[in-house]
Amino acid sequence: MKLGNRQLVEKLTRSAIYRDYVRAFSGATGMPLALRAVEHWQPALRGALNENPFCELMARSNRVCAACLEVQRKLTEKTGDRSRTVTCFAGLSDSAVPIRVGDQLIGFLQTGQVLLKQPDKFRFDRVAKQLVNWGVEVNLSKAREAYFHTKVLTKKQYRAMLRLLEIFGRHLS
Repeated sequence: MKLGNRQLVEKLTRSAIYRDYVRAFSGATGMPLALRAVEHWQPALRGALNENPFCELMARSNRVCAACLEVQRKLTEKTGDRSRTVTCFAGLSDSAVPIRVGDQLIGFLQTGQVLLKQPDKFRFDRVAKQLVNWGVEVNLSKAREAYFHTKVLTKKQYRAMLRLLEIFGRHLS
């Protein structure tokens, strides 16, 4: 019996090696990790271990959720064999690593929700202004606190983390 992409990804997410890797990755990096099928149209990291509290707060708004889904679309379009990183309206980076079985793209390892620069008042004020322009009702005090507690990595650290995911992705294939 041949499994479809979604069923294959679901089977992989239940595998011991994947579950062990997620625990090790999240424990070492403090970042979320999800394996999702190509045809997945939900925020990939929602509910993941170590989900960014700022992202969790933002996902409560339909308008911000739509912006997150647009980031996800950009991450996964025309990927080829390469990882892709996209920055959201709030300056957080998300990445997707394509997972293939043979020549067929079946899904993506996704992570991110991190800043590659220290948060500052100027950047948060731009984020808050965008939220107001979108008509998003959010407690800006809670949003500010969550934003300023967002995990920050250097670009070098982020590239190294992404390389680990690429290597693991080849093992899943």
